[in-house]
Amino acid sequence: EEIIASYREALRLLPQGHPEASLALQGLAIALHSRFQRTQSLADLDEVIVLERQTLDSRPEGHADRCSALNNLAFSLISRYEVQGSDEDLEASIDFARASLSLRPPGH
Repeated sequence: EEIIASYREALRLLPQGHPEASLALQGLAIALHSRFQRTQSLADLDEVIVLERQTLDSRPEGHADRCSALNNLAFSLISRYEVQGSDEDLEASIDFARASLSLRPPGH
């Protein structure tokens, strides 16, 4: 809980568009996903997906960390699919995973 509060505070203090904001967004998403795995709180998982979409938006084409943002979002969407069974989440997860793979160098 303390790490979640710390990331929320960091995001509150960082100016919009700050280069470190995407790291704080990703950190908060990871912490909330960890809590979701323990509690199965769908509210946490829904927030994770919102945060990961914001992280992806802050890492445009050509950004060095775009691949990891795509992969994290794909993973969280598949987690929600496993709980709720939404075909939309499954399809989106596949699309984001494919996009992530397309950014990897051959043989990686």
